[in-house]
Amino acid sequence: MTFSIVQRTFLAPESIRLGRFVRNIEDPNSDFLDPDLGVPAESLIVQSHLDYSEVQHNSKERTFKATLTSLISASRAKSKNFRTHVQTDQLKTYQLSNSGPWFRSAIQSTATRDWIREAIDYGDDMYVVVGYHTMKDARIFDYVENRGDISAWLELPIEEALAAAGVGIMLGGVANPGAQVQDSHMEGNTRRFVAVGEQICAVQYRKIHVKIFSSRDLDKASLERNNFWKNYLRARGQEAGVNDVVETDLSDDLENLDDLDVEGDYERHLYGKEEFLV
Repeated sequence: MTFSIVQRTFLAPESIRLGRFVRNIEDPNSDFLDPDLGVPAESLIVQSHLDYSEVQHNSKERTFKATLTSLISASRAKSKNFRTHVQTDQLKTYQLSNSGPWFRSAIQSTATRDWIREAIDYGDDMYVVVGYHTMKDARIFDYVENRGDISAWLELPIEEALAAAGVGIMLGGVANPGAQVQDSHMEGNTRRFVAVGEQICAVQYRKIHVKIFSSRDLDKASLERNNFWKNYLRARGQEAGVNDVVETDLSDDLENLDDLDVEGDYERHLYGKEEFLV
């Protein structure tokens, strides 16, 4: 089972890659590694979840689309003082198939192993991006329930208003890795934004599970497995053959939210074989 972090701010598809190694699941664009091993075309799965009018015969498709848009709306509303509703006519899912074998191939790289060693030294958790969900031309509606707040809300500078809505803006001519705005207007106590193009709304991860062994306690067959390797950088005074072998693999389940190094409170929502954290 995979788990997904529902984004409170959209990410541009070009700002993240399938197979990316990250330390911070709330910010996959910091302290990351994109392994040299690319994702072969046959390992990329793309699934479209179309508008309801086009899939009336398929209640499963309709339910997934309705579920994810509701979760995204709830997630974005957490960071604001007003309610948010998100709509889209097209939802897509991009996934890395057979992520376990792909991972075991990716960790054969010296650069990847060095990145993992550094994360272990700092005590950081590690994750792999194995999929993401996107919305196209998402329509974002913000509602102010307390009319006494409307005047202050209307006076927000456009940059702050867009940031409050979780929409990326142009800063100094450099595109923020989020959505650009097509239009914005007011209707009573409602502000509407349209995020142009395809934007990532939820990122799917598997956690990297790490174990440390002593080579003197392992047989040759174990050491020859492709997810074991010897760490030749020993701490001063460390005895030879002790705690010098690293084993890494991808976890199948997220047993406890406490296992994640995240800020704030998240709620778990299960849909099929995927768990969403909102």
